[in-house]
Amino acid sequence: MDSDELLARQLQEEEERLMKRTMMAAQTAGQQQQQQQQNQFLSRLQSGMETITKYEDELAQAMALSVVPVEELERKVTEGKEPKCAGLSFRDAFIVELLKWFKHEFFSWCDKPNCASTKCCFSKEIHPEAAAGKTVRTNPPNMQCVGMGHPSDEERQFGASRVELYSCTACSCQTRFPRYNDPVKLLETKRGRCGEFANVFSLICRALNYETRYVLDWTDHVWTEIWSEEQNRWIHCDSCEAAFDEPRLYSEGWGKSLSFVVAFAIDSVADVSRRYQKMDDEMLERRRAIVRDDEFVSKAIARCSETLQTNLDAARRELLRKRNEEERELLLDVSREEEKRNLPGRTTGSLEWRKARGELGENNNNSRKNLS
Repeated sequence: MDSDELLARQLQEEEERLMKRTMMAAQTAGQQQQQQQQNQFLSRLQSGMETITKYEDELAQAMALSVVPVEELERKVTEGKEPKCAGLSFRDAFIVELLKWFKHEFFSWCDKPNCASTKCCFSKEIHPEAAAGKTVRTNPPNMQCVGMGHPSDEERQFGASRVELYSCTACSCQTRFPRYNDPVKLLETKRGRCGEFANVFSLICRALNYETRYVLDWTDHVWTEIWSEEQNRWIHCDSCEAAFDEPRLYSEGWGKSLSFVVAFAIDSVADVSRRYQKMDDEMLERRRAIVRDDEFVSKAIARCSETLQTNLDAARRELLRKRNEEERELLLDVSREEEKRNLPGRTTGSLEWRKARGELGENNNNSRKNLS
Protein backbone atom coordinates (compact mmCIF):
# COMPACT_ATOMS: atom_id res chain seq x y z
CA MET A 1 0.00 0.00 0.00
CA ASP A 2 1.54 3.28 -1.12
CA SER A 3 1.62 6.38 1.06
CA ASP A 4 -1.27 8.10 -0.76
CA GLU A 5 -3.55 5.09 -0.34
CA LEU A 6 -2.55 4.77 3.33
CA LEU A 7 -3.29 8.46 3.95
CA ALA A 8 -6.67 8.17 2.23
CA ARG A 9 -7.60 5.18 4.38
CA GLN A 10 -6.50 6.97 7.57
CA LEU A 11 -8.56 10.01 6.65
CA GLN A 12 -11.59 7.82 5.94
CA GLU A 13 -11.23 6.01 9.26
CA GLU A 14 -10.88 9.32 11.11
CA GLU A 15 -14.00 10.64 9.35
CA GLU A 16 -15.92 7.50 10.33
CA ARG A 17 -14.77 7.83 13.96
CA LEU A 18 -15.82 11.50 13.98
CA MET A 19 -19.22 10.65 12.51
CA LYS A 20 -19.72 7.91 15.08
CA ARG A 21 -18.85 10.26 17.94
CA THR A 22 -21.23 12.88 16.51
CA MET A 23 -24.05 10.35 16.25
CA MET A 24 -23.44 9.10 19.79
CA ALA A 25 -23.41 12.67 21.12
CA ALA A 26 -26.66 13.44 19.29
CA GLN A 27 -28.22 10.24 20.62
CA THR A 28 -27.16 11.10 24.17
CA ALA A 29 -28.50 14.64 23.83
CA GLY A 30 -31.78 13.26 22.47
CA GLN A 31 -32.07 10.85 25.37
CA GLN A 32 -31.36 13.64 27.85
CA GLN A 33 -33.98 15.87 26.23
CA GLN A 34 -36.51 13.04 26.28
CA GLN A 35 -35.80 12.36 29.95
CA GLN A 36 -36.19 16.05 30.74
CA GLN A 37 -39.52 16.18 28.90
CA GLN A 38 -40.77 13.11 30.72
CA ASN A 39 -39.72 14.48 34.11
CA GLN A 40 -41.54 17.76 33.41
CA PHE A 41 -44.66 15.85 32.37
CA LEU A 42 -44.56 13.74 35.53
CA SER A 43 -44.08 16.88 37.62
CA ARG A 44 -47.27 18.40 36.22
CA LEU A 45 -49.17 15.18 36.86
CA GLN A 46 -47.95 15.18 40.45
CA SER A 47 -49.01 18.81 40.87
CA GLY A 48 -52.51 18.01 39.65
CA MET A 49 -52.82 15.08 42.04
CA GLU A 50 -51.71 17.23 44.97
CA THR A 51 -54.26 19.88 44.05
CA ILE A 52 -57.24 17.54 43.87
CA THR A 53 -56.50 15.97 47.28
CA LYS A 54 -56.91 19.39 48.97
CA TYR A 55 -60.61 19.33 48.16
CA GLU A 56 -61.23 16.30 50.37
CA ASP A 57 -60.36 18.14 53.58
CA GLU A 58 -63.51 18.32 55.74
CA LEU A 59 -62.63 21.70 57.24
CA ALA A 60 -61.95 23.16 53.80
CA GLN A 61 -65.30 21.85 52.56
CA ALA A 62 -67.09 23.33 55.58
CA MET A 63 -65.47 26.71 54.91
CA ALA A 64 -66.55 26.52 51.28
CA LEU A 65 -70.14 25.66 52.15
CA SER A 66 -70.30 28.62 54.52
CA VAL A 67 -69.92 31.10 51.66
CA VAL A 68 -72.41 29.56 49.20
CA PRO A 69 -76.02 30.86 49.25
CA VAL A 70 -77.40 27.38 48.67
CA GLU A 71 -81.06 28.19 49.38
CA GLU A 72 -81.01 31.22 47.09
CA LEU A 73 -79.46 29.23 44.24
CA GLU A 74 -81.91 26.37 44.76
CA ARG A 75 -84.77 28.86 44.58
CA LYS A 76 -83.46 30.19 41.27
CA VAL A 77 -83.28 26.65 39.89
CA THR A 78 -86.85 25.99 41.00
CA GLU A 79 -88.07 29.21 39.37
CA GLY A 80 -86.48 28.01 36.13
CA LYS A 81 -85.65 31.43 34.68
CA GLU A 82 -82.22 30.48 33.30
CA PRO A 83 -82.57 29.25 29.66
CA LYS A 84 -79.43 27.11 30.00
CA CYS A 85 -81.18 25.05 32.66
CA ALA A 86 -83.97 23.88 30.37
CA GLY A 87 -84.02 20.10 30.24
CA LEU A 88 -81.38 19.68 32.92
CA SER A 89 -81.76 17.77 36.16
CA PHE A 90 -81.98 19.84 39.35
CA ARG A 91 -78.38 19.00 40.27
CA ASP A 92 -77.02 19.99 36.86
CA ALA A 93 -79.12 23.17 36.76
CA PHE A 94 -77.80 24.08 40.20
CA ILE A 95 -74.26 24.10 38.78
CA VAL A 96 -75.37 26.58 36.09
CA GLU A 97 -76.65 28.94 38.79
CA LEU A 98 -73.54 28.31 40.90
CA LEU A 99 -71.30 29.33 38.00
CA LYS A 100 -73.22 32.59 37.52
CA TRP A 101 -73.07 33.43 41.22
CA PHE A 102 -69.38 32.57 41.50
CA LYS A 103 -68.29 34.72 38.55
CA HIS A 104 -70.59 37.71 38.98
CA GLU A 105 -71.06 37.96 42.75
CA PHE A 106 -68.38 36.07 44.67
CA PHE A 107 -64.98 35.93 42.98
CA SER A 108 -63.14 38.80 41.26
CA TRP A 109 -60.80 38.66 38.27
CA CYS A 110 -57.54 40.48 38.95
CA ASP A 111 -55.23 41.67 36.20
CA LYS A 112 -53.67 44.14 38.66
CA PRO A 113 -54.32 44.60 42.38
CA ASN A 114 -55.58 47.88 43.84
CA CYS A 115 -53.05 50.11 45.55
CA ALA A 116 -52.39 48.90 49.09
CA SER A 117 -52.02 52.44 50.40
CA THR A 118 -55.06 53.81 52.23
CA LYS A 119 -53.75 57.32 51.52
CA CYS A 120 -53.57 56.97 47.75
CA CYS A 121 -55.72 59.88 46.53
CA PHE A 122 -55.63 58.64 42.94
CA SER A 123 -57.13 55.29 43.92
CA LYS A 124 -59.86 56.96 46.00
CA GLU A 125 -60.66 59.44 43.25
CA ILE A 126 -60.95 56.77 40.60
CA HIS A 127 -62.53 54.21 42.92
CA PRO A 128 -64.67 55.93 45.56
CA GLU A 129 -65.90 52.50 46.64
CA ALA A 130 -62.38 51.76 47.92
CA ALA A 131 -62.55 54.77 50.24
CA ALA A 132 -65.75 53.33 51.68
CA GLY A 133 -64.05 49.99 52.34
CA LYS A 134 -65.89 48.15 49.55
CA THR A 135 -64.39 45.58 47.21
CA VAL A 136 -63.47 47.14 43.87
CA ARG A 137 -63.97 44.76 40.94
CA THR A 138 -61.67 46.46 38.45
CA ASN A 139 -58.04 46.68 37.40
CA PRO A 140 -56.66 50.13 38.32
CA PRO A 141 -54.78 51.94 35.56
CA ASN A 142 -52.38 53.49 38.08
CA MET A 143 -50.80 50.13 38.93
CA GLN A 144 -47.74 48.98 36.98
CA CYS A 145 -46.08 45.58 37.29
CA VAL A 146 -42.44 45.95 38.34
CA GLY A 147 -41.43 42.29 38.49
CA MET A 148 -41.56 39.32 40.80
CA GLY A 149 -40.82 39.12 44.51
CA HIS A 150 -39.96 36.38 46.97
CA PRO A 151 -42.92 35.01 48.94
CA SER A 152 -42.90 35.58 52.67
CA ASP A 153 -43.21 32.72 55.14
CA GLU A 154 -46.91 33.50 55.60
CA GLU A 155 -47.49 33.59 51.84
CA ARG A 156 -45.70 30.26 51.43
CA GLN A 157 -47.93 28.82 54.14
CA PHE A 158 -50.88 29.38 51.81
CA GLY A 159 -49.17 27.91 48.76
CA ALA A 160 -47.86 31.08 47.13
CA SER A 161 -44.71 30.05 45.28
CA ARG A 162 -44.56 33.37 43.42
CA VAL A 163 -45.53 36.97 44.13
CA GLU A 164 -46.17 39.68 41.56
CA LEU A 165 -45.05 43.20 42.51
CA TYR A 166 -46.89 46.37 41.44
CA SER A 167 -46.05 50.04 41.91
CA CYS A 168 -48.61 52.84 42.08
CA THR A 169 -47.84 55.70 39.68
CA ALA A 170 -49.70 58.11 41.96
CA CYS A 171 -48.09 57.46 45.34
CA SER A 172 -45.20 55.04 44.54
CA CYS A 173 -46.55 52.53 47.06
CA GLN A 174 -45.58 48.95 46.23
CA THR A 175 -48.33 46.31 46.36
CA ARG A 176 -47.83 42.56 46.49
CA PHE A 177 -50.06 40.11 44.65
CA PRO A 178 -49.31 36.61 46.03
CA ARG A 179 -50.56 33.83 43.74
CA TYR A 180 -52.08 31.65 46.44
CA ASN A 181 -52.76 27.97 45.79
CA ASP A 182 -54.59 27.27 49.05
CA PRO A 183 -58.33 27.24 48.20
CA VAL A 184 -59.33 28.11 51.79
CA LYS A 185 -57.13 31.22 51.70
CA LEU A 186 -58.68 32.12 48.36
CA LEU A 187 -62.15 31.93 49.92
CA GLU A 188 -60.92 34.89 51.97
CA THR A 189 -59.14 36.91 49.27
CA LYS A 190 -61.83 36.23 46.59
CA ARG A 191 -59.62 37.31 43.73
CA GLY A 192 -57.24 35.91 41.17
CA ARG A 193 -57.00 34.60 37.66
CA CYS A 194 -57.98 31.28 36.11
CA GLY A 195 -55.89 29.20 38.54
CA GLU A 196 -57.49 30.77 41.58
CA PHE A 197 -60.96 30.63 40.02
CA ALA A 198 -60.74 26.91 39.23
CA ASN A 199 -59.13 26.10 42.58
CA VAL A 200 -61.93 27.63 44.65
CA PHE A 201 -64.78 26.56 42.38
CA SER A 202 -63.57 22.95 42.39
CA LEU A 203 -63.46 22.96 46.20
CA ILE A 204 -67.01 24.33 46.34
CA CYS A 205 -68.24 21.61 43.98
CA ARG A 206 -66.70 18.93 46.20
CA ALA A 207 -68.22 20.56 49.28
CA LEU A 208 -71.61 20.31 47.56
CA ASN A 209 -70.97 16.58 47.07
CA TYR A 210 -70.35 16.63 43.33
CA GLU A 211 -67.74 14.30 41.93
CA THR A 212 -65.23 16.85 40.71
CA ARG A 213 -62.27 17.05 38.39
CA TYR A 214 -59.57 19.72 38.35
CA VAL A 215 -58.69 20.08 34.65
CA LEU A 216 -55.21 21.21 33.63
CA ASP A 217 -54.56 22.50 30.11
CA TRP A 218 -50.86 22.25 29.26
CA THR A 219 -50.90 25.63 27.51
CA ASP A 220 -51.95 27.86 30.42
CA HIS A 221 -55.56 27.45 31.55
CA VAL A 222 -57.42 25.44 34.20
CA TRP A 223 -61.08 24.71 34.83
CA THR A 224 -63.45 22.17 36.42
CA GLU A 225 -65.52 19.16 35.40
CA ILE A 226 -68.38 17.71 37.41
CA TRP A 227 -69.94 14.26 37.08
CA SER A 228 -73.59 14.35 36.02
CA GLU A 229 -75.52 11.38 37.36
CA GLU A 230 -78.43 12.29 35.10
CA GLN A 231 -76.32 12.41 31.91
CA ASN A 232 -73.81 9.77 32.99
CA ARG A 233 -70.84 11.85 31.85
CA TRP A 234 -68.36 14.50 32.91
CA ILE A 235 -69.42 18.07 32.17
CA HIS A 236 -67.13 21.01 31.47
CA CYS A 237 -67.51 23.98 33.86
CA ASP A 238 -65.39 27.14 33.54
CA SER A 239 -65.95 29.45 36.50
CA CYS A 240 -64.00 32.30 34.84
CA GLU A 241 -66.53 32.41 32.01
CA ALA A 242 -69.57 30.97 33.81
CA ALA A 243 -69.50 28.42 30.98
CA PHE A 244 -71.39 25.13 31.33
CA ASP A 245 -70.86 22.20 28.96
CA GLU A 246 -68.94 24.16 26.30
CA PRO A 247 -65.74 22.11 25.97
CA ARG A 248 -64.77 23.51 22.56
CA LEU A 249 -64.88 27.06 23.95
CA TYR A 250 -61.07 27.31 24.02
CA SER A 251 -60.18 25.86 20.62
CA GLU A 252 -63.16 27.18 18.64
CA GLY A 253 -63.99 30.31 20.64
CA TRP A 254 -60.78 31.69 22.11
CA GLY A 255 -58.61 30.35 19.31
CA LYS A 256 -56.23 28.34 21.51
CA SER A 257 -54.08 25.55 20.10
CA LEU A 258 -54.27 22.87 22.78
CA SER A 259 -51.95 19.93 23.33
CA PHE A 260 -52.51 18.01 26.57
CA VAL A 261 -55.63 18.43 28.69
CA VAL A 262 -55.60 16.18 31.77
CA ALA A 263 -58.41 15.83 34.32
CA PHE A 264 -57.70 14.98 37.97
CA ALA A 265 -60.38 13.43 40.20
CA ILE A 266 -59.79 12.10 43.69
CA ASP A 267 -59.80 8.53 42.39
CA SER A 268 -58.69 8.77 38.76
CA VAL A 269 -56.67 10.75 36.21
CA ALA A 270 -57.60 10.92 32.53
CA ASP A 271 -56.31 12.44 29.31
CA VAL A 272 -59.40 14.30 28.07
CA SER A 273 -57.70 16.30 25.31
CA ARG A 274 -60.08 14.98 22.65
CA ARG A 275 -63.03 16.57 24.44
CA TYR A 276 -61.52 20.03 24.07
CA GLN A 277 -59.96 19.96 20.60
CA LYS A 278 -60.04 17.66 17.61
CA MET A 279 -57.05 15.31 17.62
CA ASP A 280 -55.71 16.23 14.19
CA ASP A 281 -52.13 16.09 12.91
CA GLU A 282 -51.33 19.58 14.21
CA MET A 283 -52.47 18.70 17.71
CA LEU A 284 -50.49 15.45 17.65
CA GLU A 285 -47.41 17.42 16.61
CA ARG A 286 -47.88 19.83 19.53
CA ARG A 287 -48.26 16.92 21.95
CA ARG A 288 -45.13 15.18 20.70
CA ALA A 289 -43.16 18.39 21.03
CA ILE A 290 -43.92 18.08 24.76
CA VAL A 291 -43.48 14.30 25.09
CA ARG A 292 -42.66 12.21 22.05
CA ASP A 293 -43.47 8.83 23.58
CA ASP A 294 -47.24 8.22 23.50
CA GLU A 295 -46.84 4.98 25.43
CA PHE A 296 -45.02 6.80 28.22
CA VAL A 297 -47.91 9.27 28.52
CA SER A 298 -50.53 6.53 28.71
CA LYS A 299 -48.59 4.54 31.30
CA ALA A 300 -47.79 7.61 33.42
CA ILE A 301 -51.47 8.61 33.59
CA ALA A 302 -52.51 5.02 34.32
CA ARG A 303 -50.02 4.85 37.21
CA CYS A 304 -51.51 8.04 38.67
CA SER A 305 -54.97 6.44 38.67
CA GLU A 306 -53.59 3.29 40.25
CA THR A 307 -52.01 5.35 43.02
CA LEU A 308 -55.26 7.19 43.74
CA GLN A 309 -57.25 3.94 43.76
CA THR A 310 -55.00 2.10 46.20
CA ASN A 311 -57.53 2.08 49.03
CA LEU A 312 -60.72 1.76 46.98
CA ASP A 313 -62.95 -1.28 47.26
CA ALA A 314 -63.48 -3.63 44.31
CA ALA A 315 -66.92 -2.27 43.49
CA ARG A 316 -65.71 1.31 43.14
CA ARG A 317 -62.71 0.20 41.08
CA GLU A 318 -64.99 -1.67 38.69
CA LEU A 319 -67.33 1.31 38.42
CA LEU A 320 -64.41 3.58 37.55
CA ARG A 321 -63.07 1.08 35.02
CA LYS A 322 -66.39 0.95 33.18
CA ARG A 323 -66.86 4.71 33.39
CA ASN A 324 -63.38 5.41 32.03
CA GLU A 325 -63.85 2.91 29.22
CA GLU A 326 -67.13 4.56 28.22
CA GLU A 327 -65.48 7.98 28.36
CA ARG A 328 -62.66 6.88 26.05
CA GLU A 329 -65.20 5.65 23.50
CA LEU A 330 -67.18 8.87 23.82
CA LEU A 331 -64.07 10.98 23.30
CA LEU A 332 -63.18 9.05 20.17
CA ASP A 333 -66.61 9.88 18.76
CA VAL A 334 -66.33 13.53 19.80
CA SER A 335 -62.93 13.86 18.15
CA ARG A 336 -64.36 12.72 14.82
CA GLU A 337 -66.88 15.58 14.72
CA GLU A 338 -66.19 17.96 11.85
CA GLU A 339 -68.76 20.69 12.52
CA LYS A 340 -67.35 23.83 14.09
CA ARG A 341 -69.50 25.92 16.41
CA ASN A 342 -69.61 29.70 16.64
CA LEU A 343 -68.35 30.20 20.21
CA PRO A 344 -67.27 33.48 21.84
CA GLY A 345 -63.78 34.66 22.63
CA ARG A 346 -62.55 35.08 26.17
CA THR A 347 -64.46 37.55 28.37
CA THR A 348 -62.40 37.59 31.59
CA GLY A 349 -59.53 40.00 31.99
CA SER A 350 -58.97 43.41 30.46
CA LEU A 351 -59.29 43.83 26.69
CA GLU A 352 -55.59 44.60 26.47
CA TRP A 353 -54.67 41.45 28.40
CA ARG A 354 -56.95 39.20 26.31
CA LYS A 355 -55.76 40.75 23.07
CA ALA A 356 -52.11 40.19 23.99
CA ARG A 357 -52.88 36.51 24.57
CA GLY A 358 -54.73 36.16 21.27
CA GLU A 359 -57.92 34.93 22.96
CA LEU A 360 -60.51 37.32 21.59
CA GLY A 361 -61.54 34.71 19.03
CA GLU A 362 -62.10 34.76 15.29
CA ASN A 363 -65.17 36.97 15.62
CA ASN A 364 -62.90 39.74 16.87
CA ASN A 365 -60.40 39.33 14.00
CA ASN A 366 -57.65 38.52 16.48
CA SER A 367 -54.72 36.30 15.61
CA ARG A 368 -54.50 32.91 17.26
CA LYS A 369 -51.53 32.61 19.57
CA ASN A 370 -50.88 31.28 23.03
CA LEU A 371 -48.62 32.93 25.60
CA SER A 372 -47.65 31.04 28.72
